[in-house]
Amino acid sequence: MADFQRSGRKSDRGGTCVNLLLDDEKVRRFLRKVCAQVRAKELHTEIRAELTGHIEDLVERAEAKGMSREEAIAQAISQMGNPAEIGRDLHKAHRPQIEWGMLAIIGVLTALGLFAMFALDSAQIQNRGMRTIDISFMMTQLKFILIGLFAAAGVWFVDYRRLQRFSVLLFVGTVFLLLFATSQRDFLINGSLYFINIGDFSFNAVNFSLYGFLIAAAGMNFAIIRSLPGLMIRIGICGFLPLFIYFQMNSYMPALIYTIGFASLLYYTRRKWWPAAVFIAPVAVAGLFLITQKPHLYDRLISISSNSGSDNNYQTMNSIEAIQSGGWFGKGFGVWNNTLPAIYSEALLPYLMYAFGWIMGMIIIGLALIFIARLVQIINRIEDPYGRLIVFVVSVLITIQFLWTILMSIGLVPYTSVSLPFISFGGSQLLLHYVSFGLVLSVYKRIHMIPKLTTR
Repeated sequence: MADFQRSGRKSDRGGTCVNLLLDDEKVRRFLRKVCAQVRAKELHTEIRAELTGHIEDLVERAEAKGMSREEAIAQAISQMGNPAEIGRDLHKAHRPQIEWGMLAIIGVLTALGLFAMFALDSAQIQNRGMRTIDISFMMTQLKFILIGLFAAAGVWFVDYRRLQRFSVLLFVGTVFLLLFATSQRDFLINGSLYFINIGDFSFNAVNFSLYGFLIAAAGMNFAIIRSLPGLMIRIGICGFLPLFIYFQMNSYMPALIYTIGFASLLYYTRRKWWPAAVFIAPVAVAGLFLITQKPHLYDRLISISSNSGSDNNYQTMNSIEAIQSGGWFGKGFGVWNNTLPAIYSEALLPYLMYAFGWIMGMIIIGLALIFIARLVQIINRIEDPYGRLIVFVVSVLITIQFLWTILMSIGLVPYTSVSLPFISFGGSQLLLHYVSFGLVLSVYKRIHMIPKLTTR
């Protein structure tokens, strides 16, 4: 029986002989039986081409020994082996893959998030005299988790490669989404003006735009641009245009995240530092100018190294104090901390360490590092360039959120509206995380299906 393996090389089979073989009913029947066993239909064309080429080799050898073409084809098909067995072997080698390790980590993070929400609900019940929020964190979180899981499953079933052809449309659509969000300035949620309301559901357009812009940029083929003017034009549109909109919206943290994400994407695709430097340099100059024009930004940066207890440093000081007072084992289940702002989102990590101790913090930080390491492993295993860039983009965004939340909790970076992925309370942000990782798992699903097949 023929032995097949994955390869990045396209088949060199083809020509008149192959076309004649495909006209033969015995060959077509053999190919149908093989492909009937392979569920990945996108591989059928490649499988037919490779098997036909292998049959062609056998036919040519038989004809060289004096056999008629009809006899040579019959012998070649017989030598190929049982078509059903060949098909089953190919299906096993190229069937859809599930990244169980990543699913397990996401499951643990999700369970930890539900536990945290249950603890907050219990704390509210036991501390009615304290500042509380009239909402069941756990039930609301569970609702969004279920919606997110269904959305992620839907994305998993879709072939991610179809997304690349809509990269320009995705970019333009994201621009118009932000412009529309700026027109809804009377709609305020959690201190943000840029939520879009659809019925009873609201989502943060700025958070969505980070994924929209960077996934669109991943499909813009930066790696194959040869002309310098063409590269500069694309950097100008995909890099500076989103930043200009963020600055106009006073969304400085998303602008910083996008700068890091887009610069990382440029370096990763081009494998050279200078395109990323060309992008970062003017952004850095603009950032410094902005700080000089907006004293409150300068004060927030300076307050990181200050123990003054000013308004700019208030959140950081309370976060550090909550962590320090938690000790190794914390204050216990159901305890409330009235000094932590946004205790269910940005300040959830300090609260969990306050309630359950430094051990809980070590667990969360450990899970975050394992999560990031797993993403790096997945990136290194993916052979399809576009799929690899999608996973890279999602990895950068998630890594920034994890690391920033951890560092701001201990006062090493400014306190801002960034929270723990999959753990902190959130509606649209939580859905974004699940959908983005549905996309990652869709890429991984085809890890053995995208590469070409060849004979050996």
